[in-house]
Amino acid sequence: MHGYISRLAIAIAAISIAIPQATSAMPVNYSISDISSLTPGGYVRATGINNLGQVVGTSTTNKRYYNNHAFTYAAGQIKDIDTFTGGKYSYAQDINDLGQAIGYWTNPSGNNRAFLYSEGKVTNIGNSNKNVYARGINNSGLVVGYFDNASDDSHAFLYSNGKLNDLGTLGGKDSYANQINDSGQVVGYSNTTSGHYRAFLYSGGKMTDLGTLAGGDRSEAYSINKSGQVVGTSTTANGDSHAFVYSQGKMIDLGTLPKQANSIAYGINDSGQIVGSSGNNRGTSTAFIYSEGKMIDLNSLLPANSGWFLAEAHDINNRGQITGTGVFHGKNSAFILSPAN
Repeated sequence: MHGYISRLAIAIAAISIAIPQATSAMPVNYSISDISSLTPGGYVRATGINNLGQVVGTSTTNKRYYNNHAFTYAAGQIKDIDTFTGGKYSYAQDINDLGQAIGYWTNPSGNNRAFLYSEGKVTNIGNSNKNVYARGINNSGLVVGYFDNASDDSHAFLYSNGKLNDLGTLGGKDSYANQINDSGQVVGYSNTTSGHYRAFLYSGGKMTDLGTLAGGDRSEAYSINKSGQVVGTSTTANGDSHAFVYSQGKMIDLGTLPKQANSIAYGINDSGQIVGSSGNNRGTSTAFIYSEGKMIDLNSLLPANSGWFLAEAHDINNRGQITGTGVFHGKNSAFILSPAN
């Protein structure tokens, strides 16, 4: 990720294993399942979930945090899908309802290559001499992401029928696509002629600037549902960054959790439920769900004494299942939340 707000996203991810004060007990609304890392005690981060409850993400393969490998998780089993030739690192970003997973890996030369994982086979997509990153996939197998062009600028792409199609920019040098819905609408962010990054919607061959929250100058979009509702984060008049939903031509500020300054919305399902993280300046972040006009700390919806703290909610499917990263009995872990009532 790139840009001012993306650095905020990275910061929240980096601090997500911090353990905050306990939350107050509330009615149990979710059951929770642990996704342990590929090696005991290692790092694990879940990034995508499909409507079958299959999850993808990244895990270390040893306790020294070397050799990050992409994984799939289904039916209680985590599977290392790093079957790439050479290179130490791979990162799975998204998975569709056919079980096709996408992401990127680092080759022995240090360049990043996008991949599609399907039926046990890894395919290199958008091959070039530059870097290519896959970020989202829809149920038709269309893939979006970004690549470095001959001028070393980064451009959003749509990969279809074996071809990587450049989506252009909002007037600046760079653009980054993050997600695509089943109608082929793409969201991400691009810099403009002013140099500021703006969330975009690419539809019908046109990239549209979605603007910012009132008083802000930067925004980024991360996900889109079948209705074309877009979520992401935007700066505000006081310089903080707030999660937003863009719907019917209007960007709506989702605010933050109490006593926190910043928030990011990462995922939205077809019912309009939104998940993400809300953070403060003291080194902690907290996973949230936004539903029926209210942002709720997901920790308040867990069983009492669960042993969990949920730091980041990254994706939500149409069954209401949520995946993300947190701390389980003091150790980094990923999770799946399933509605219990």
